[in-house]
Amino acid sequence: MNAGLLPYFALTYILSWGIWIPLALTGLSNQWLFWLAGFAPTLSALILTVFQKGWSSVPRLLRLRWRVKPIWYIISLLGTPLVMLAALGLHIVLGGDWPQYIDPNHLVTSPEQWPLVIVVFLYVFVFTALGEEVGWRAYALPRLQSRFSPFRSSLILGAIWAFWHLPLFWMAGNFHRQLPISWFLLQVLGSTFIYTWMFNRTNGSLLIALLFHTSSNAAVGLLPILPLDNGGSLRPLWITVGLLYLAVGLVFWFTRSTFFISDYHQFLEKISIKRILDSINQKE
Repeated sequence: MNAGLLPYFALTYILSWGIWIPLALTGLSNQWLFWLAGFAPTLSALILTVFQKGWSSVPRLLRLRWRVKPIWYIISLLGTPLVMLAALGLHIVLGGDWPQYIDPNHLVTSPEQWPLVIVVFLYVFVFTALGEEVGWRAYALPRLQSRFSPFRSSLILGAIWAFWHLPLFWMAGNFHRQLPISWFLLQVLGSTFIYTWMFNRTNGSLLIALLFHTSSNAAVGLLPILPLDNGGSLRPLWITVGLLYLAVGLVFWFTRSTFFISDYHQFLEKISIKRILDSINQKE
């Protein structure tokens, strides 16, 4: 593994778990500390970038790369909500009851409140996606792909990203408590393959990763997909994961000539992210 990644993952876990675990054990609720811990992936990336290469390298790390084909904006913004809607539809077809907005985590529960969707989206973008994606995708993923194939890089990053969330499952009032840990780990791992695919196909667009993360998290808060909304049934969640891995399978098939390539230089030539990796490897 890239030498700069071990300190990165260690610092991220220390900053996050050093706050989340005490909150979970004591049952205390402090939103500011919770948000601070959630920003550990990005904060760690910024700290190590400054330490390793100086302040001048920070703008390069934060480069959004927004000039991408419109299809990537459509996929990043609508992909997860459409999958969840399809899962709810299949749940009903299979005999499930119509979902109800019962879970207290929902901020929008009626048609007249739907203008608040913009507020929810901006909230998730600022307090969740920004706190993670600069670290997971802009910092860690290119470094992993400098040594491993996109597939193996996704497996490593997906596992680390998934386990990073574990203290949330024991935190009072957090919606993770009603999710099966096995389901969550599979969902994060599957999503990581999609993130990697989009990141590589957009020449390393941080903005697309931010929008995908925001849309995915916002969809959980806006759509009645959680167990409390479905009479305690986990079927909509499992159908969602099934559809996710169907999408992952399609990605594997259509990118089989690049996604599993371990040769570094051949990989760079095929997916055109040489400029990102060159800028990262300078002075490292």
